Amino acid sequence: MFLILRTTAENIDFKDQVVLLDEFLKKRDGEDHTFYAQFNKLDNIKNTVVCYHQKDLLDVVHLKNILKPL
Repeated sequence: MFLILRTTAENIDFKDQVVLLDEFLKKRDGEDHTFYAQFNKLDNIKNTVVCYHQKDLLDVVHLKNILKPL
């Protein structure tokens, strides 16, 4: 059974995945990581989606509103 959960950036599974992603990016970015890290903050992320199969975490995404209301 799959579970797709709409949640916030406070979700513990989402936060754990962000830590892992940051560790990966730090290695990949090398000396430029400090510059790029400024754009990878959770402050403005309100909506996230966390996907599970059985009880195993499959993926996480965040949804960022880039359109201004009319």
